[in-house]
Amino acid sequence: MTGVQTCALPIYTGSTSDIEPVVANNTVSDVNNVAVWVNANRLVPTKLEGNTGAADTWRVMALAGHLVADLTLPRPGLPIAIQSYSYDGLTVDYGVTLTVGEGVVVKTLGSSYASLDVYGSLVVNGTVADPVVFTSIMDDTAGGDTNLDGNATVPTPGSWGGIGGFDAAGEPMSMVVDHAEVRYAELDVSAQSGSETGLDPTQSSVSVTNSRFVHGSHLFVAVLGPVTVTGNTVENVGASEYVSYGVHVFEAGRSEAISPVTVSGNTVSGVRGSAGVDVSNTGSTSDIEPVVANNTVSDVNNVAVWVNANRLVPTTLGGNSASLHPR
Repeated sequence: MTGVQTCALPIYTGSTSDIEPVVANNTVSDVNNVAVWVNANRLVPTKLEGNTGAADTWRVMALAGHLVADLTLPRPGLPIAIQSYSYDGLTVDYGVTLTVGEGVVVKTLGSSYASLDVYGSLVVNGTVADPVVFTSIMDDTAGGDTNLDGNATVPTPGSWGGIGGFDAAGEPMSMVVDHAEVRYAELDVSAQSGSETGLDPTQSSVSVTNSRFVHGSHLFVAVLGPVTVTGNTVENVGASEYVSYGVHVFEAGRSEAISPVTVSGNTVSGVRGSAGVDVSNTGSTSDIEPVVANNTVSDVNNVAVWVNANRLVPTTLGGNSASLHPR
């Protein structure tokens, strides 16, 4: 397909439809928009393979809707992008895993509603040399000038909807993110289903390590399961990028539902209004002793580190430091 001024292959199905569209082995060129766009309630990766686009086309397959089978990136054919339309971005359904390998760039387009919402599992396996990048399609510094407009458009904080994590009773989610970079949006997990307990091996869990959150980005995790947030950098420069918190981990609920928390070795800057590092483990009878250690905070107009827990052990709260003007 050639010579198209909007998306070459837009495919839509109803928001409650059980149809699983087959969009495969299409070749697109000379299109000044995305090569392939699929918007469906049921997205099955094996039915969306083999599509290609020429260099004069936005070389992405834009997906919106619900991913109902496992997807591993990268894969042959067009890179995957996240689109908002009748769906607010791409949802990883319960029981489904999205795995993203080293060096992959996942771009988003459409609006601030273009988000990656995880109800199943997200596994990100970047490396020091080749991190995984989540960013706006307007960001030419990762993956090149995907929308082929030179410098005509540039991303700003809030250009896309970020990464979210959610659960429900009996439906835990999990997120393991290592060596990723999230730009212009946040990673925000709210998975505190009241049916979970800290002794339940199927509870929701989050691990975010060795990753960067920049250009108006931050990290918020509210779960009842175990949390590991270590070795990350939250860096926002100037008033246009300042965020209301840097790293915020929150657990509240029945004491038996509150699990171990480790927040250590993180570097946070550019926060206005709240703490640089904020950890609340607030079961009034919980035996959990949060580890909040060796974090470095700067350019924050509030407390550097704030820990709220039933059991505070000084040896697990050491090595935190601040510079410039945190309180």
